[in-house]
Amino acid sequence: MQDKINKIIYIILILLIIGFLSIFIYNKFFTVKEYAINFETLGKKASIRLYNIDKKTSEKTLKEIKQIFDEFTDLTNKKKAIDHNLYYIKNNNSDEEYIEIDKKLYDLIAYGLSWYDKSDGLIDISSGDIIDAFNDIKDTDKLKDLKQDIKLIELKDGKIKNNHININLNDVLIGYVVAYASNYLEDNNINSYYIYVDGLVSVGKHYEDTFSIGLQDPSSQNDVYQVVYANNKAIATTNYDGSMINLKTYEEADSIYGLSVIGSNIKDTYVISKIAFLKDLDSSKDYIDSLPDYEAIWFKFDKKIEKSSNIKQYLKDEKVS
Repeated sequence: MQDKINKIIYIILILLIIGFLSIFIYNKFFTVKEYAINFETLGKKASIRLYNIDKKTSEKTLKEIKQIFDEFTDLTNKKKAIDHNLYYIKNNNSDEEYIEIDKKLYDLIAYGLSWYDKSDGLIDISSGDIIDAFNDIKDTDKLKDLKQDIKLIELKDGKIKNNHININLNDVLIGYVVAYASNYLEDNNINSYYIYVDGLVSVGKHYEDTFSIGLQDPSSQNDVYQVVYANNKAIATTNYDGSMINLKTYEEADSIYGLSVIGSNIKDTYVISKIAFLKDLDSSKDYIDSLPDYEAIWFKFDKKIEKSSNIKQYLKDEKVS
């Protein structure tokens, strides 16, 4: 009898060990590990998620990513001098013809300058005075008087010409920094990630299938009107809030209620979304159709939706109407 009891106990112990091993193996190899951080950066809300890496690596990486955003926040601060940042460019007391600035800021300004001709002047980083005054001055003639020549922003050998320009990087900054952070992750072999900053989403390769990204109804803070599915893409959404000015007409951009652009190049996708939003609806659609690697969805003021010709690849079987 005792031998039979011992055998039963032995079998139970074996089953318990197998059970514990199964749970351990499942938790280690088959459950999704997600590590996240939420914070304020560049004056906006940000969220970063990393998938299927160990805790130590994730904590180190999230800290380093936040440092990247903090550094660009300081470099683009226009209210106080932090090293040789945007405030310093406008308000410095140097007698030098050219002043030295941080290489990251130098490259960011160069990127912003590159969009002036490509956007037919809609992206104009010399427009800081106009942007700062727009909320208080709605008179187009008065705004035109604040126009500065883009050629006053002259870069040379890591320095900028000391013309005390009020530089506006609003239309390029977030896309540039999110791209910088995404590249940092991939350079460190972290390929499954999600980054969100103020309407811009950058996703790597999904840990199982495909990332699903909800597009916010611009008429509601809580409703999603469409879900798009993508890996290794950027989705840049711009919704009407009365704060964007068309630098060609000096009037508020109010033709489109909401616009989301999908593309592979993160920083360009962000800028393209701004350019497309600043145009009237028909011109915006023509602009996106002229770009072979970009698709878009437009949310109109009557709550009707229009989409670019090849957007269906990101919608699975869902219908956009």
